[in-house]
Amino acid sequence: MAQRKDEYRFKRNDKVVAAVDLPGIPAGTPGKVWIVNGFTWVRYHVEFELPDGTKVERSSLHNDWLMGRDEWATREAARAREARLAARSAQTV
Repeated sequence: MAQRKDEYRFKRNDKVVAAVDLPGIPAGTPGKVWIVNGFTWVRYHVEFELPDGTKVERSSLHNDWLMGRDEWATREAARAREARLAARSAQTV
């Protein structure tokens, strides 16, 4: 029997965010997992809601392309903090 290459990070109905830019879907776009499938590798079918309110579905998405909403918020807060620190250090030089 084939070994799984990926681990299941999300389950059906989990709320996720696109962690990377996907075709027609910018990183940070919220979505909801509709289907989880795969025997040797895990793939997700997700419905994303674009900023203009339209909904777009994408399938065959890899674990690395998705992120939990809390994880995304934490990552974005860290990026904003780093940007503020960089701006402060640039002002003092």
